[in-house]
Amino acid sequence: MEEVFATEKDMHRVRKNGIYLSDNEITVLERYQIHYQEYPNAQSLLFRIEEELNENGDDSQDLEAVSETLATFSYYHDTHK
Repeated sequence: MEEVFATEKDMHRVRKNGIYLSDNEITVLERYQIHYQEYPNAQSLLFRIEEELNENGDDSQDLEAVSETLATFSYYHDTHK
């Protein structure tokens, strides 16, 4: 079994607008011309990503992965237990 190690670019960091993203996720968003800095929160960014996914369909697996990670991260970060 192949071991996968997270790199510095895979680490999530809070960005100026309070959204947690890794450098690799930002690279994917830039590839689709989605500028995360323009969104005030994770929910609005997720909405924009979903719009892009609806337009591109199956051709955007990397963006789908960003969407899933961001949704999961936001859920656990924003849920008050």
